[in-house]
Amino acid sequence: MDHRAINRALFKVHGRLGFESLGTLSKSGLDRHAEEYGMKDVFRGIAISLVAAYLYCILLLLNESLLEKQFEYHFIELFIITPLFFMLYASWFVFPTGALLGFLIPKAVKNETRKRAIIYGALFGVGLGVVGGCVLSVFFNSWLSTNTRWTDPVWRASFAKKTAEACFAITLYSIPWTTIYAYLRSARFG
Repeated sequence: MDHRAINRALFKVHGRLGFESLGTLSKSGLDRHAEEYGMKDVFRGIAISLVAAYLYCILLLLNESLLEKQFEYHFIELFIITPLFFMLYASWFVFPTGALLGFLIPKAVKNETRKRAIIYGALFGVGLGVVGGCVLSVFFNSWLSTNTRWTDPVWRASFAKKTAEACFAITLYSIPWTTIYAYLRSARFG
């Protein structure tokens, strides 16, 4: 094969990918691929999940303070240090979950009415709440009792109760986020 044939073959491949010439990428090609693969929605989902995790941490801290009837958090602790630590600690779950929901929700509601988008969003919120509650419960409760065996019925009952509470709380928190996102991403009114 001569040099020109190789260049033509490379140009055919790169031309399909949005490259105008070897080494340059056209803006229209970038936009087309980002839209085709839903990358904007993925990043939007990650951003929304980070905001939701930040606010969830603040709500947990405020709830804890109200239940104990004493408020011992300073402004910087409540709004900066603890939420950022929580987001860093939970980032292994928050980033992929946000990316997945940012990708799936727009695909699910693309050609649906707004009413159906609300239903789909609520179902995504329930799914996220159940999975998130179970994950949260396993990672925050199981390691606390390393000396206790899974065969202990008292510990299992306590763990089941904490898991159900976490699933319920995260479901209630997730449904508005996923429903609003699905509503805004749906294509049709009705």
